[in-house]
Amino acid sequence: MRVLLLILIFSVLAEALYPQSAKDYYTWGVQKTEKNNLKGAIIDFSKAIDADSSFQEAYYNRGVLYFRTEKTENAISDFTKSISLNPLDFDSFIMRGQVYFETKQYGKAEEDFSGAIKLRPDSKEGYLNRGIVSSEMKFFNEALSDFNKCIDIDGKDAEAYCLAGNVLRKMNMNDDALKYLENAVELKSDYADAYLALGNIYKSRKSVLKAESYYDLAIKYNPSSSEAYNNRGNIHVENKEYNEAISDFDNAIKINKEYAFAYNNRGYAYFLTGEYKKAKEDFDISMNFNPANAALFRNLGYYYEALNDKEKARSNWEKAILLDYKLEKELRKKITELK
Repeated sequence: MRVLLLILIFSVLAEALYPQSAKDYYTWGVQKTEKNNLKGAIIDFSKAIDADSSFQEAYYNRGVLYFRTEKTENAISDFTKSISLNPLDFDSFIMRGQVYFETKQYGKAEEDFSGAIKLRPDSKEGYLNRGIVSSEMKFFNEALSDFNKCIDIDGKDAEAYCLAGNVLRKMNMNDDALKYLENAVELKSDYADAYLALGNIYKSRKSVLKAESYYDLAIKYNPSSSEAYNNRGNIHVENKEYNEAISDFDNAIKINKEYAFAYNNRGYAYFLTGEYKKAKEDFDISMNFNPANAALFRNLGYYYEALNDKEKARSNWEKAILLDYKLEKELRKKITELK
């Protein structure tokens, strides 16, 4: 899921509200922010606050910069102060909610976005953010309601259609999901995330050619999509196009060096080509990053079966079944054959 909405910086200061020195420091802080001198801007906003401790805009802007420089506790403190000075400041609620979201404090994020919605019930920003939080918490009905509210406010919001489509996909309502995702790419023809989601739906339906075409588009419009490379690689494996699969998994890993699923999938492709040493190396790396992947234990079972180590094969298949009951039919048969 994408990062929440882009940050806004105030650059306008009302005349005569604050002492001249505070206003000067604030203005310099804004100028340094525009030049991407974030450290210098934080210093200037701090001096503005020292000159006038009620300078709400300075707290807000410093909070934004603390967030951008990953000083999240400082950011929360500044947005909280900004809200205490101006309880009607919509942007401070949105920004504090974003910090809470990024630090996985989802309940607090939801409260802040709800607070923002109360202040501006006709603004899609609060609904969009709250929907993302609800989706992350797996409150899919609530998320879908918020994304639909965004669409009611702005029927041309491609992002809201895409996010709603992804929620419907997680609810196994793929027919409805397709309608939303197709609307998303109709509104935004280079929308890589929507193409990726469309590819995932068609892959789940075994429509391999359609899925691959959508992954191609996802990669075309976002060459940094490790998931699109990984998923297209899986299609190549199914088609026994192992060199193409390995190439896609290579690209996924270059983009995300901790992508456990891509290491596992590349390992399986190596295994199928008889390169057992490379396969085991990838399985070990995948295990290091994600020791709870059922598909990894499934693949390790096949690896050990090929080495005629029946006990390790059985043990890994048993672990795979515990992690994902959907593998039971396939692997119980294999375990029985071992006996």
